[in-house]
Amino acid sequence: METQVSDSCSMAITYIAKEYDTQREQLMGRHSASEAFLKAWSQSEEHSPLYSFSRRTQDHQHFTQKTSPWRKNPIECVGLYHSRELIQHQCDAIYTPDPNLAKGAWHRTAIGGSAYSMVGITHTLSSDGAMDLIGELATSPTEPWDALICTSESVKSVVEKLITRKLEYLRRNFDLKTPLKPSLPQLPVIPLGVDIDRYPSPKSKEGTGKLWRKKLDIPQDAIVSLFVGRLSFHAKAHPFAMFESLERCAAQSEQHLTLVLCGWFANDATKDCFVEAANLICPSIQLVIVDGRDPDTQNNIWSVADLFISLSDNIQETFGLTPLEAMANGLPVVVSDWDGYRESVRHGVDGFRARTVSPPIGSGEGLARLHDEGSLSYDAFLMETCQQVVVDIDEVTGHIHQLISHPELRKEMGENGRRRVIENYTWSSIALRYRVLLSQLKERREKDSNQAPRPIQNPLRPDPFDLHSHYATSLVGGTTLIQPGVTRIKPELTLSLKACKPLRPLTPKLVDSILRVTQEKKSLKLSELQTLLGKDTKDLIRHLLILGKYGYLRLDSQQA
Repeated sequence: METQVSDSCSMAITYIAKEYDTQREQLMGRHSASEAFLKAWSQSEEHSPLYSFSRRTQDHQHFTQKTSPWRKNPIECVGLYHSRELIQHQCDAIYTPDPNLAKGAWHRTAIGGSAYSMVGITHTLSSDGAMDLIGELATSPTEPWDALICTSESVKSVVEKLITRKLEYLRRNFDLKTPLKPSLPQLPVIPLGVDIDRYPSPKSKEGTGKLWRKKLDIPQDAIVSLFVGRLSFHAKAHPFAMFESLERCAAQSEQHLTLVLCGWFANDATKDCFVEAANLICPSIQLVIVDGRDPDTQNNIWSVADLFISLSDNIQETFGLTPLEAMANGLPVVVSDWDGYRESVRHGVDGFRARTVSPPIGSGEGLARLHDEGSLSYDAFLMETCQQVVVDIDEVTGHIHQLISHPELRKEMGENGRRRVIENYTWSSIALRYRVLLSQLKERREKDSNQAPRPIQNPLRPDPFDLHSHYATSLVGGTTLIQPGVTRIKPELTLSLKACKPLRPLTPKLVDSILRVTQEKKSLKLSELQTLLGKDTKDLIRHLLILGKYGYLRLDSQQA
């Protein structure tokens, strides 16, 4: 039975401004994806308030400004700053643009494991930090009504492998006879999307392409191949296979061939290496480099191209958004048969996939150990691994040559790819899949929330006065005697000084009541004072201790 989308489901977006910023020097795929998702979610919230979950008011202010142009109706933007506020505003879920569900799960235990669902998403999974976050799921209080979205089946397989390895380690370490079966989040596969409206329409594409070719000094009759993304040897796609294949095609074709690299370099040295390599490996190819961080270029560079190439060989890659963007722009694609590319690009339909070969299992244990020890940097670790991944250059050459030689094939595959994106990968359709997921999680939460109780708090984040209770001579308790102090300066003056001012202000009315009663009684027990004032014990004790610290009271406790 198909789950219906509930209009009542709401989700707060964990928001740190820099994580959604695409106008930055070091732009990563996750930043572009996070911004695009935020836009889609903002547009899909037509009636309910739009919630941000932030630690700083300036982040919520940035959230409000960021989403303002995208909101179709003048819906309210509400900033939430504490997990308890999620309950107050009846939020069904909280979204975080990363796989860090474990930390949020521990925060949630203070108010109840079924208070709301948590939804995270994977990006790269090859870094120590990302793998640690996945491993922590095995020992954190996540629930079946939480979800870690995997952007591809390849990603889901990696997540399952990491969790399985962590659970097997725990079983062996504690000499358990049966496998551990922790409460884990769901792992739905929902891809990233494409904002198809930001690109030139098919009707205007030809005119836009001519203008940009003139702007970039590219002959109008040239066959243009395009690569979009970070320009990095070690962290995205090593360019050798692309350079070599294009040079081989140039030897087989009489047409002018151009390669446009639209992206950004980590530094000038990397740019120099790319240019040097291109001049050496594919001297027959016109090379054009444009800054892919410029919004106008991001939107229009696709119109210049006849085909798109992305030969990823990197373990950092998990999904691969740029081939879909190329398909959205009606371009046939030539990609490596690698992770998420395999799921989005249909070989022989939207373009071609060239086979890849990598080392057998066990070959990289030494690399992993050196990286873990710190002897091998993360960049060097990525370079070492990608150097051992082979993209079949003969196949790439054959695929590119076929597209160069057959304009009707380019047109057919480009149209197929565009239809595929419109049917499956627009951000509006992805946002709808999120809403279906929220409905499923809510249904599961309401059905199964009466399971065995979860831990009430993180065992490694205890009450500091419990953990360090043996430090003091004695502890405050019901029999603690409270007597007037001798400090003569008025409390409102002393406690307003920066050196003495509590982070959480004291309640003036309660301070007056405490001092008045202790002056009248001269000496009384905490239990007696609590009865007289009828105040919450924890808050009363905090007031007593701060007043005692600055000499307005004397506390005599015999409780060890």
